[in-house]
Amino acid sequence: MSFEDEKPYDGTFDRLDSNASDDVEDDDVFEGFREFKWENGDFFRGEWDNGQMHGKGKFLCANGTYQGEFFFHQMHGHGRFDFKGGGSYYGMYNQGKREGHGLMAYPDSSVYEGGWEDNKRHGKGTIQYDNFDVYEGDWVEDERTGTGVYVSKMRTEIFKGEFENNKRVGSG
Repeated sequence: MSFEDEKPYDGTFDRLDSNASDDVEDDDVFEGFREFKWENGDFFRGEWDNGQMHGKGKFLCANGTYQGEFFFHQMHGHGRFDFKGGGSYYGMYNQGKREGHGLMAYPDSSVYEGGWEDNKRHGKGTIQYDNFDVYEGDWVEDERTGTGVYVSKMRTEIFKGEFENNKRVGSG
């Protein structure tokens, strides 16, 4: 999902925490493969366990489409989320959040591949911006922080050194 600032949706999908079987009789607990459509239009097709999305499946919601693994009603494991407003993420999820290694293609054509923690770029990663400049290095909570290399599109500028809060530190 993309907002006015063109950033993909960042957060958990609380809707996944509700019990999908609320709309059916108490003795009709979903097990195995099944399709379900919520009143708000959300749709899931995949594996269920004890009334919760669990295993592999495809979830369509207002934010976009997720296809991958679920662990008791949360995106968990490998998956791909295609955002309604453009862009997509392919990689690891942990309890509904991007966590571990993943690749994010942003609506502006920038592409990041690397570490994620709590839905933020974190650890080692590389981003190619929409103007084709490239940064490869350390990330802390979604910011270039630590050691890295920034190369401009025409290679007219190469900075190798420290970064803090998305800014270069020193002369490199």
